[in-house]
Amino acid sequence: MATGSEPEWLHAVAARLAVLSRCENVYTEIAAIECLFGMDWRQEDVAPWILSVIDMFGPARCMFGSHMPIAGLSVGFERLYNAYQEIAARFSAVERDDLFRGTAAARFKPR
Repeated sequence: MATGSEPEWLHAVAARLAVLSRCENVYTEIAAIECLFGMDWRQEDVAPWILSVIDMFGPARCMFGSHMPIAGLSVGFERLYNAYQEIAARFSAVERDDLFRGTAAARFKPR
């Protein structure tokens, strides 16, 4: 958690995620933003959280998700993925591919 102004329960979630992130076989989906930050979340509020999760797990063990249809009732799919794009802009092309496609493709192989 980056700003220090987050609710205490969010710090508790981050602490538990940090423990899980030490397990190399654990991957995480970054989704359901509205469940943590409310239906009218703002990018500047979620970016530190998202970046801290990516920092803990690394892009190769993170994947972006939409939590549809709930995200559609919140800010909408387009705004959600535009926020993901802007937040992920600091990562390399390979890391962005992991976040948006590669990690999910590797974890959820069709059988």
